[in-house]
Amino acid sequence: MQTQARVQLQIRARWFRMSEEYQALQRRLQQKHDKELEKMRQMWKNSRSAYPIFFDPNTPRRGWCSLDRS
Repeated sequence: MQTQARVQLQIRARWFRMSEEYQALQRRLQQKHDKELEKMRQMWKNSRSAYPIFFDPNTPRRGWCSLDRS
């Protein structure tokens, strides 16, 4: 009976360690994802301000036609 209790204790301990390792892995993956997302947000923010769109208010079609650009 003691052997069975010891085996069950070892199984529970291993399950607990694996659960903690899985949670730690999930936290690391979430942190990596958050970091990449923030990097992409900054790139998007910087790219929008670097290339502003110019519309000529005097052009009726706003310059989308190649004939309007000449």
